[in-house]
Order: sequence, then C-alpha cells, then structure tokens
Amino acid sequence: MKNAKIAFWVILFGLIGLILYQNREFYMSRQSLGVDLMFFNYQTPEIHNAILFLGFFFIGLLVAYFFSLLERFNARKTIKNLSDSLRASEKILEALKAENDLLKNTGEKEPVPSTPSLDTDDPKDSDAP
Repeated sequence: MKNAKIAFWVILFGLIGLILYQNREFYMSRQSLGVDLMFFNYQTPEIHNAILFLGFFFIGLLVAYFFSLLERFNARKTIKNLSDSLRASEKILEALKAENDLLKNTGEKEPVPSTPSLDTDDPKDSDAP
C-alpha cells in the first residue's frame, strides 16, 4: 500500500510538471493587475503569470487556514473536556477495583459499606439507654 501511494504521488507530480513544461510560455509571460475604483486607481508592475498563480494559491491557503481556526479551537476544547472526564472515570474505576480486591481478600460474607450506614436497627449505634 505504501508503494502504491508513492507511485500515485510520483505520477501526479509528473503530470503537473508535464503540464507546466508544455505551457511554460504562458507561465513566463508577464501580466499586470489593476484595481480601478472611482476614487482610487492602482496598477501593479508586470509580473510573471507563474508568480501570480503562486501568490493567489498561498492567499487561498491563508484564507482557508483562518476560516478553520474557530473550528480547531472548539475541537481542542472538546478534546480537553473529554480527556478530563476520562481521567476522572479512570480514578473512579481504580477506586472501585481496589475496593473489590479488598472485599475479595477479607473473605467477608457481607460487603463493608464505604459510607456510614443509616440503619437504626443496630443497638450499638443508638443513643438511647
């Protein structure tokens, strides 16, 4: 599978290189960009088309990066909350395993409650004479 991926990328870059080589006259020709607003007029110096394409490609990458920032921050917050919840659950699980091991080792027939009992049937616990 790894070799298939490598072969795919080599073929893809080869085709892109072939297209660029066959159209090198277009990419090496010079163009000028202009902005004409009613109150402002700007004309760039002549630049190779290849540089223009690369510039717009990287501008598109930056725009996509900044639009995905909020989603990545939300995902990071969700991952942090879930990790904290997992750690708390693991602590509870370890405590329950330790309690289970204690009960198995003592050999008692009745489990020892981990919290004080509220039963009033036991004469030792009553305050009455």
